[in-house]
Amino acid sequence: MLIYLMGLASAQDAASGERLGKPAIRRDAQLYLLGSLPGVDADRAEALLRHFGSARAVLAADADALAQVDGIDPDRAARIAEMLDYGG
Repeated sequence: MLIYLMGLASAQDAASGERLGKPAIRRDAQLYLLGSLPGVDADRAEALLRHFGSARAVLAADADALAQVDGIDPDRAARIAEMLDYGG
C-alpha cells in the first residue's frame, strides 16, 4: 500500500516538476529511508519511527534498543546495526 501511495506521490511530483522517486513530506521521507534498512518493510519502518520518534534516533540506536521495537527481533536488529556500523 505504501509503495502504491509513494508511486502516486511521484506521479504528482512529475506533473509539478519535482524530482521523481523521493517523497516530499518529511515523515514519508523518513519512512522511505528506514524502509531501505535490511529486513525493514513498511510496517517495521512505521514501528521504528513511532518507537524512536525520528529516523536520526533510529540510526543512532544500537542493536539492543532496536530489538525493543515490535517486529524487530534480535537477529534483524543485529543485521541493521551491522549495516549501519559497516566500515566504522
